[in-house]
Amino acid sequence: LAHSVVMMDAWLQGKQDPLQTEAVFLLDEIEGPLHPAWQRRILPAFQRLFPKAQMFVATHSPFLIASLNHGWIHPLTMSPDGKVKVEEPLRASEGDSYVSVVEDIMGVKEWYDPETETLLAEFRTQRDAAYRGNGEAGASARQLAAKIGDRSMELDYMMGRELRQMDRQLSQVALPK
Repeated sequence: LAHSVVMMDAWLQGKQDPLQTEAVFLLDEIEGPLHPAWQRRILPAFQRLFPKAQMFVATHSPFLIASLNHGWIHPLTMSPDGKVKVEEPLRASEGDSYVSVVEDIMGVKEWYDPETETLLAEFRTQRDAAYRGNGEAGASARQLAAKIGDRSMELDYMMGRELRQMDRQLSQVALPK
């Protein structure tokens, strides 16, 4: 930010207020050296400091994207053959969560490391087979839930909820109608 003010002042040579001058900024990965708490503040600070500026920002930071309250987001995706495609622009909106940015704009649906994601997929497969009446799959789902739960407190809590839900579902199937 300070560098931008200094460069604007040098360019204007004292003839205009750099903070009230129309300008175009090209900002590439400005979040790089910043802690996430600062990433969410940098773009709003630029917008307040340079209210008449147009900004083009390249970023991979969900914190930076979520901090954008007005403007447009132009997602870029890569096809399997390696070609980059510009998707339809999305209007930035106030109140977007980091979760929605990561999932809906950046297209990342996984929240855990690849090994944990694989274990979770195996658990869901076994759980669903148990719902279809496969008793062995239910036991396998329980073993997987224990293994997954051992990875962290968050996963232990989540697996506990999953197993309670599985027990409720399976007990309803077993009840006579």
